[in-house]
Order: sequence, then C-alpha cells, then structure tokens
Amino acid sequence: MEEIPEFRVRLEPVGADARAVLGFAAAADEVGHRHQLGGRPTWLQDDQTPTCRDCGERMTFYGQLDSIGDDISLADVGMVYVFVCFNDFEARAILQSG
Repeated sequence: MEEIPEFRVRLEPVGADARAVLGFAAAADEVGHRHQLGGRPTWLQDDQTPTCRDCGERMTFYGQLDSIGDDISLADVGMVYVFVCFNDFEARAILQSG
C-alpha cells in the first residue's frame, strides 16, 4: 500500500491527570494538535521515510503523534512518526525535534 487515507486524531484526556499535562507555555498554537493517521507525514526536519529491513521497500506512513504538553514533550516539541511494511508486517518509528 503506497498511502493510507488521512484521518485527523483529536486527543481526549481521560481524567484530571491527563487534562493537567495538556498544553504549552511558549510553543506555537499548532503544537500538540498535529496528530494524524495516514496521509503524508508533516516532517519537522528532512524526510526520513525508512525502508523495510526485510524486503528493502520504502515503508508506508501509518501516523504521527505530537508532543502533548510541556511536561511530556518529545525532543523539544517534536513528533514521532510510525511507518509499516505491509509485505513483512514490520514497523519503525522516527523521532524528530521541533
């Protein structure tokens, strides 16, 4: 599969502990809202789409998860990108800094 259709993902905090860690004091407004499944990655740096270790094919972008708050920030308000190989059912994650 070359590309999965894009789905927006919205965070729904479950309980007061989760609500307490949402948000950023000084990050841009879109930070914390860039989660998605499918579509194309919104790279913060250069394209780092991996190839499958088994078959050597370029992997399919599955989704990305954004930082969620100042206390739970990925690499300076970065994101983690998940890729899969539908031939070999391998998965890889890439972390980029904002």
